[in-house]
Amino acid sequence: MITPVPPGTPYHQLARPTSRRRTLLAVLGVLLSTVTVPMSVTAAMRWLPTDGLPLLGPARVELLVSVAAIGCILPAVLVIARFVQGRPLGTLSSVTGRIRWGWLALCVGVAAVTALCLLVVVPIAVAVLTRGPATDSGQQTVAAPSLEDVARYLVTLALLLCLGVWQVAAEEYTTRGFLLQAVTRLAGRSPWPGIIAQAIVFTALHRHLGWGTLAVAVMAGWLGWLTVRTGGIEAALAYHLVQNGFAALVAAAMPTGPDANAAGAGLPGALAMVGAVTAYALLIRWLAPLCRLARTAPGGTAPGGPPPAPVTVAPLGTAGPGLG
Repeated sequence: MITPVPPGTPYHQLARPTSRRRTLLAVLGVLLSTVTVPMSVTAAMRWLPTDGLPLLGPARVELLVSVAAIGCILPAVLVIARFVQGRPLGTLSSVTGRIRWGWLALCVGVAAVTALCLLVVVPIAVAVLTRGPATDSGQQTVAAPSLEDVARYLVTLALLLCLGVWQVAAEEYTTRGFLLQAVTRLAGRSPWPGIIAQAIVFTALHRHLGWGTLAVAVMAGWLGWLTVRTGGIEAALAYHLVQNGFAALVAAAMPTGPDANAAGAGLPGALAMVGAVTAYALLIRWLAPLCRLARTAPGGTAPGGPPPAPVTVAPLGTAGPGLG
């Protein structure tokens, strides 16, 4: 049954107003899924033949398995949202009940430019400017990559990008989607408890301790704030997709294991990450009003007119009103 959403409802209040006990049960179920589902998938993968992908090597296969394992959280979250909370899945995407593809594409473009400038160009420029003069004794000859190396890189990159979209969707719908809304439902009307809670869980999913962990926490906070301010998950999805895409370009070329993620960055990398996500958040905050982006469920009361009927939110992925 489709649940009516009152017009004017902001994104962080879209969780169906069920009992606190049922909402708490749903939150606990999702938190448990973030631990048990990846562990179960990883354990199951160990029963597969170890020589199934000899081209990639064991370290890259382990990295791919870890990415796929995190992606498997998504079905569990959607099942809990639909059957425990009894809500349309589209309410996890935006106030219009679906992904606003035009807005998502614009956010991807902004994220790509921001990340390219602050995560790629600036670190390279700093490295070039601070490098001392080269000496003959320090010079090394680097062999040209073989066809096997190129093939290994391209296959790994293609798999990382495909599985990475699934992983990003799982992390975003779990944190910026489900947890932000559910914790807001438990705590009251303010979005800040939900923003803080999803940032903590998102950071915990990235295991490492250090400067990179602090940068991931800042990123999670900014993306949670953007989700509330823009009425949907698209801005967070876009930035996360672009950042992971740049990371995949590097990870595919290195025999790294599953612990290679943003939380492992040192201080220079962490500062670049914080600068990039801060610039992105401010740009998106400026662009959203210019695009007349809906921040609340469609409808509202016209001055002097009768209150409108409740708006029906369509399931995830179906067509609906709003910026497409």
